[in-house]
Amino acid sequence: VKPSQNFSYTLDNLIYYDKSFGRHDFGLTLLQTASDSRFEEYSMTAENLEWDEQRWYAFGLNDLKSKGSTYRRTALTSYMGRLNYGFAGKYLLTLSGRWDGASQLADGHKWDFFPSAAAGWRLEQEPFMQNASWINQLKLRAGVGTTGNAAIDAYATQGGIAHIFYPFFSNYESGYYASDYMLQNPPKMANKELGWEKTTQINVGIDFSVLNNRVGGAIDFYQSKTNDLLMNMSILSVTGYTSTFANVGKTSNRGIDVTLNTRNLVQGDFLWNTDLTFSANKVKIEELSKGKEDDITNFWFIGEDINVAYDYEKIGIWQTSDAAEMAKYNANGHTYEAGDVKVRDLNGDDKIDANNDRKVLGSYNPKWIAGMTNTFQYKELELSFFIYARWGFLMNGGAADMQGLYQSRNIDYWRADNPTNDYPKADYNNGGQPLYYSSMNYQEGSFIKMRNISLGYYLPKRLASNLGISSAKVYVQAVNPFMIYSECDFLDGDLTNGYVNDGNNNFRATSVSTKSWVVGINLAF
Repeated sequence: VKPSQNFSYTLDNLIYYDKSFGRHDFGLTLLQTASDSRFEEYSMTAENLEWDEQRWYAFGLNDLKSKGSTYRRTALTSYMGRLNYGFAGKYLLTLSGRWDGASQLADGHKWDFFPSAAAGWRLEQEPFMQNASWINQLKLRAGVGTTGNAAIDAYATQGGIAHIFYPFFSNYESGYYASDYMLQNPPKMANKELGWEKTTQINVGIDFSVLNNRVGGAIDFYQSKTNDLLMNMSILSVTGYTSTFANVGKTSNRGIDVTLNTRNLVQGDFLWNTDLTFSANKVKIEELSKGKEDDITNFWFIGEDINVAYDYEKIGIWQTSDAAEMAKYNANGHTYEAGDVKVRDLNGDDKIDANNDRKVLGSYNPKWIAGMTNTFQYKELELSFFIYARWGFLMNGGAADMQGLYQSRNIDYWRADNPTNDYPKADYNNGGQPLYYSSMNYQEGSFIKMRNISLGYYLPKRLASNLGISSAKVYVQAVNPFMIYSECDFLDGDLTNGYVNDGNNNFRATSVSTKSWVVGINLAF
């Protein structure tokens, strides 16, 4: 039996005050918010029940096999003030500040202040723009502000204890201790100074609508700096722990966001709209816990993205024609043979070692993402399709087990009569893990995918009214119907299909997307 209870609430108290006089407009907003989340669970397991109908109602009649319980609670309290000012409806200013407190942070570091300011200029209302009748909206924006992040587990600052049974004469007694680095998931070391992660961002943008609102959109340029990142940091096991949550270093981020909406064709009962989105950004680590020094244990490198692949670089497979070159490496302690994985010798010393011959292979984050939705309407019929693309990133996966014991995809592996550079020779004796096995795990993930195709029919308004409803739409959708283009033919790097960090900075992709058909009806009364 394993009952659980998850209870949470959010309570907002808001005060608004607006005042206008002459060409001046003022607006004041005050906010107090409190949220709380609590999770409780307990479990009991028993064996050899005397009768099936007994279930969990009489566990006392049997020896319990196991029992346990869980409790987690977090709370967030915030106070916010925002002042809006407008002059003549075309010069806009916003000032705001938040004071946030998060329970999961350390004592003395739970509260912090986050200010922001923004300004806007509606150029289309200026006298010098009145002759530009083709411009319906043109607004320039700029802003700067600081936000906070406290997204860590409850009690992460307090550390934990591990359960163990101690031998005591002929019995075993239950007990607890701080940690054991040999455990599969040892408790994290306490951090009594863990505080908010802070990001300060500068943003400049433009909103526009032209040609009688046939074309509109927004362009935003931004640059941000994040201090005191909340990271799961590996530490030396000599402490008795292997990791801790810590405020580590600084990062920078710059990028561009673009949205574009167009009405391509409006003729009679036929309408064709297109919505485009594009986003590109570049994240860099500026500092770490030791300043400008790389942290190889966590795969964090100055000037690189936070989520990178760091490993040997596979450049092919050793061939029989490489005998002279192999001999140089084997003279330095290696045992390379034709058919083994060949990796790059970065420092050219005829030795391959972890300290000198691993490198940053690339980032798991894309250089850019984009999406396009086209919608066609004719009378009551509507057809739409959504294309999504992610470009310029690595996926983790694809190394093949070469022992020959397990089911595998069809791969091009090395044989004497097939001197390929794709995969090494099959070898039962290495347990399916050839030397430099992990170097085969990095695939280019760029793809363009048809995410959604939808066909719908709107019930005529007169018929809907006769049925007592205001509107009705019947539709059928194809979700993830097909891939338009993919750099990798056996992995799908689409984030919505399980592309996640496994906790060790390995971002693993799934082999296929889930394809589905959806049939539904939307009713409005």
